[in-house]
Amino acid sequence: GDWPVADKPSEPDLISQVAAGVVAADHAETLARLADRLAIQDAALGHALGEIDKVREFVGCPEHILGNAATKHGEIAEQVEVAVRNAADYLRLKMPGATFEGISRIAATDYRIDGADVQSKFINGARGSLDHVLDHLKKYENFGRDGNSYYHIPRDQHDLISQVLRGDSAGDLSVHSRNVLAAKVQDVERLTGQGFDDVVKPSVSKYADVTRGRIHQTLDRHEQAIRG
Repeated sequence: GDWPVADKPSEPDLISQVAAGVVAADHAETLARLADRLAIQDAALGHALGEIDKVREFVGCPEHILGNAATKHGEIAEQVEVAVRNAADYLRLKMPGATFEGISRIAATDYRIDGADVQSKFINGARGSLDHVLDHLKKYENFGRDGNSYYHIPRDQHDLISQVLRGDSAGDLSVHSRNVLAAKVQDVERLTGQGFDDVVKPSVSKYADVTRGRIHQTLDRHEQAIRG
């Protein structure tokens, strides 16, 4: 039937009512999406922080870490690498790409990142780390050559080597020390047939970051970065 004259809304009123309904529904949908996103982000944050907690737990049981007191940082470096990378993946809402799963603690590989095999060498001094890389390359004939494996060395050591290769001033290194590093880089490239940066990549950690005297401070820093 017809609207009673007194109650019949004008066309502008109808439009505004419909518009208000659409806005309310859209607002409710937006709020629901926002709530879902916040819940996902909150869960991702929890998982990311959980990765750092795993390293705290690992460091808290030094008797289970391979090596003596002076070399335990090597395994700590591996734990930090995997944890920090996975925490970053969680925060980007990606499946974590780093893992120790299925890898023996004495295998040629220390961990995998996005399916690639990685061997970590954390030795005091860039020369020492490169020596260990070269020893490993000589022991495992396919590692670093198959396009799906590489090495990690401390970030500060990688930076130093890069400076030497660019001809930049590299701290207080003597000409002899620079030449030694450059020669070892050439040995890596000769053994693998690949560029140095394809075979030896920087870790997320500097050498000192993962020493037992500094590790707790390092983990606190990573946690603060995750929390933003």
